[in-house]
Amino acid sequence: MVGMLVRVRAWLLLIAGMGCGFDLRAPAAIDAPDVDAPDAAPDAPLAPPACMTSPAYSAGGPQAEHRYRVVAATSVYDDAVATCAADGAHLVAIESMPENMFIDTLLANTEAWIGYDDLGREGTFRWVNGAPEGFRDFAGGEPNDNGVEDCTMFRTDGSWNDEGCGEVYRAVCECDPTYVAPPVAACRAVAGAQVFNGRGYHVRTAYKSWLDAVADCAAIGAYLAVPGDDDENAYVDNRFALDSWIGASDRAVEGTFAWVNDAPVGYTRWGTAQPSGLLDEDCVAIALVTPSSASWDDASCATLRQFACECAPLAR
Repeated sequence: MVGMLVRVRAWLLLIAGMGCGFDLRAPAAIDAPDVDAPDAAPDAPLAPPACMTSPAYSAGGPQAEHRYRVVAATSVYDDAVATCAADGAHLVAIESMPENMFIDTLLANTEAWIGYDDLGREGTFRWVNGAPEGFRDFAGGEPNDNGVEDCTMFRTDGSWNDEGCGEVYRAVCECDPTYVAPPVAACRAVAGAQVFNGRGYHVRTAYKSWLDAVADCAAIGAYLAVPGDDDENAYVDNRFALDSWIGASDRAVEGTFAWVNDAPVGYTRWGTAQPSGLLDEDCVAIALVTPSSASWDDASCATLRQFACECAPLAR
């Protein structure tokens, strides 16, 4: 009997293999009827910033639904930016002559900070909220970067002037219902920063390799110093008695130096015959070729040097 069953099964397998309509596999489970899954909940609309309902802000300008506040107390530029940000607003970005005239009326012949600076790259002014470039109303001969002037103030005559970010003025905050402030760098909550021209620096006197210096800065939400002009370069250089690392290297592409924070490469201060192009010299330091030169030198990334961590300006 067993032999008979084996032969029958063999014949059935042969027939199935010939395509005669038999299938010896277990029947597939019958799928349950399709049930429409509930639609994903639509993204909840963003809540309007607190400044939209604050009595300190008033409407009336040419920008529909925008509201404005003139801060009575004077402060340095960085604190002015922070004051506006605390309301969910930003330091005013003036995009047209009608808006400029409206701000002039609000200020009633007083001076104030506006949200226009070249802290990211010398000579390239940007609005703190990322507004497109277009309208500018600098006074004749301005901006002139007289000394160290990377921020912009509104004059009593309605024109603009570049000014040192450490000067004190009132602020004009602008409330935009669609504005989403960028995250604040963690390093801004770390005590001990030395502030220069709107930037905070954490000076590290321990000697470390370039990669360890980069990691040390990243651990507090900062980056290895990225000098954008002679003023900043000299400031970083003067924190140290010897050579110090800065955040540039050609580790990714030999011969192409890039900043650790992805800033555009514009300002440089290479020393004579630098960068040397040697294959083992991929990282950049401010070198004391002479006590006043503060020029740059490419060097081995394994060399131990002091360094400064830079904390990004607000609203960047």
